[in-house]
Formats: sequence, structure tokens, C-alpha cells
Amino acid sequence: MPVFFILATLLVALIFIGLAWLWSRPAQQAADHAENDPEWQVMLARRREIEEDLQLSSETRATLRAEWLATADAAMALSRRDTTLIPSKSALSALALLVLCIAVATYASFGQWEPAALQFAAPSAASAERDQAEQFKAEMAERITQLEARLKNKPDDLDGWLLLARSHFFTDNYAAAAAALEHALKLAPRNPAVLADLADSLAAASPDHSLSGRPLQLVQQALSIDPRHPKSLALAASEAMDRKDNATAITYWKRLRDVLPAEGEQHDRVEAVLAGLGAPVTAAAPDAAKAKAGDAALTIKGRLSFSSGLMRQAREGKLPAEAVLFIFARTADSSGGPPLAALRLPLAQAMQKSPFPFELDDSLSMNPANKLSAAKLVDVEARIAMSGSVQKQASDIRFTVKGIKPGTSGVVLQMEVAP
Repeated sequence: MPVFFILATLLVALIFIGLAWLWSRPAQQAADHAENDPEWQVMLARRREIEEDLQLSSETRATLRAEWLATADAAMALSRRDTTLIPSKSALSALALLVLCIAVATYASFGQWEPAALQFAAPSAASAERDQAEQFKAEMAERITQLEARLKNKPDDLDGWLLLARSHFFTDNYAAAAAALEHALKLAPRNPAVLADLADSLAAASPDHSLSGRPLQLVQQALSIDPRHPKSLALAASEAMDRKDNATAITYWKRLRDVLPAEGEQHDRVEAVLAGLGAPVTAAAPDAAKAKAGDAALTIKGRLSFSSGLMRQAREGKLPAEAVLFIFARTADSSGGPPLAALRLPLAQAMQKSPFPFELDDSLSMNPANKLSAAKLVDVEARIAMSGSVQKQASDIRFTVKGIKPGTSGVVLQMEVAP
């Protein structure tokens, strides 16, 4: 209600001010308007031609001057006549009163006059989201503090160091994630997953986000232990692409494609990258999908579509380069806290294919004791973080589907441009 009256009052005030300004303008402003008029500028150009044309005789120049002056006088008279068409004070007042009456009558017909409607609106949704983001940040900080305290007493807890590293990585504290993985590497020096995660964290923490140097050495070490390790293959392929070594990148991407489930989102993403590099797309092995069948009850599969408006903004380069897409699952109707499973990737990478296939499972859990497969119902949310931060921002774009049972396929998410 107050917002309605404020807008109506502003509308009346703007109309009143605008008409009052027109009514009170000096008559001599007509000349100024004429001088700013495009047709007047053409006339001035014509006058300069008359004066500067050396081939004109004196008699011809005098005749053209007379014609020009007659045309100019007519134009100025027309301009003065137009500027005198200013409403009177009584017409001005009547118009302002009419607008106000229409606004009040409209609200009386379609609005509400109850006391509750006269109260100011509750805090905006953006404010509520900021509060939730701050609460989530505080909860994550508390959990990380508790985990660090526990690891001081149990420094040999490999799972604890991995969980701490994942928590730091999820909150964009890549240096702290790398430090935690250094401890984990001492406990499991030949674990390819630890080596790959450490390489990823070190690259993310570096100023140029490069995998060159020690990160690449860690990746190669992981591949020497397990030549089919998916994350290590992906990192090696990405590093080759950064160096513009497409041939080497294609080799690694093909190796990764061969070890991924044929029907999974990651397989589709690798196929898209290979196609972008000009490599022929081949059919996956027929048994690849069966390898994942045993985990079907533990996963949530779906597709995320981007609206035509978002795709247009991407083509025009209007989306931030640091924008990130999050897809995660939380216990149904929960107020917050770490998700049961979370997928994080650059928005530009996800938008290479729309609809974008995704899959959430226990491998994406932030806490081994709090898994997606153990939940009865979850809420699946997609969020585009324009700033790239895990913390919710007012500029984020979100879409949520509630009450999804683990094992469900065909979940549909749609990202729209914020109105």
C-alpha cells in the first residue's frame, strides 16, 4: 500500500513539474529550440554555401539571401507558435488531480485497505538470501574449526584431512585446501585421488590458475600409479589445452572418455570438448552404461536448460568470466548447511551444451557420514553465481526442484534471466 501511494504521488509530481516547466519557459527559448533543430542546421549550412560560393554573381547571391531569409522567418514563426501551446495553470492542476483520482480509484477497485496491507513490506528476498548466506558461511566456518581441532588430536585421520580439504575448496579457500592435502599426501603418498586433488588445489591457489610446474608433476605421478584415473586425465588434458597442445589434449580426453560411463554427464561433456577440438566423436562401449547401473539407486540425474536470454548474453560476452554454476542436493526442506552432494563448474563450460546433463551421487558428498544415498527426499537446486563465490549473492540466478527421491532420473532445471 505505501509503495503504491509513493509511486502514484511521484507520477503526479513528475507530470506537474514537467508541465510547470513547459508553462513557465520564456518565449525566447523558441530561438534556442530552432537552433538545435536538425532542419535549422541544414538551413545554416545552406546559408554558408550561399556566402562561400565564389561563382555566384552579386545579383544571384542577393536573391538567394532574400529567399533564405524568408524561409528562416517562416521556420522561426512556426517554432514560436509551437512553444506558445502551453497549458494554462487550471489545465495543469486539473490534469494532476485527474491522475491522482485515477490512481486512488484503481487501488480502491483492485487493492486492499485492510490494516495489514497498510504495513510496510517485509525484508526483501535479497536480504533474506544474504542472511542465509551469512548463516551458511558461519556454519561452514564452525565445522571447519571443529574439524581442525579434531585433526590436531588425530593427525593420522586420512578421511578427516580429505574432508577438511574439500570443505576449504568448496568455500574457495584453495590455499588452505592444498595445505590439508599436503597432510593427506604424507599419509597416502601413492593415492592418485589425493595427488590429483592436491594438483587441482595448488593450481586454483596460484595467481594464474596454471597447472604447470608442480601441479602437472603431481598429475603425472598419479597417472603413473593409475593410468585410468579420471580426474588426473582431465587435469592433464586441461593443462595441454592451456599450452595450445591440442594433439596431446585430444589423447588425454579420449583416454578419459573411454573410462567414463557412456550415459553419464561427464561422458557427454568430454564428447563436447573433443568435438570442439575437432576430434571425431565415437560411440562409447556398449557395456559402459552397465558399469554404472549398480549405482543407479544412489544418484539423481537430470538436465539443466539455459533460457534464450542467458544464451544470448553469453554470446554477447555480457556474463562475467568468473561466473560459476552450482548444482547441489540438500535434505528436503532443510534450512541450510552443507549439501549432501554438490557439483561446481565454470558457467561458460556448462553453457557449451544446453540442456546440460548432470548427475549427483555420493562421490560429490562433502561429508562421508552425510551421503545423498542415505536421504529419503532432497531438494535439488541450481545456482549461477555471477561473482564465482559459493556465498549467495543478490545477483545470483537460482532454480529449485523440491522433494526428489535419490535414484530419480529426468529432473529438469531451467535457468532464466532475472526479471
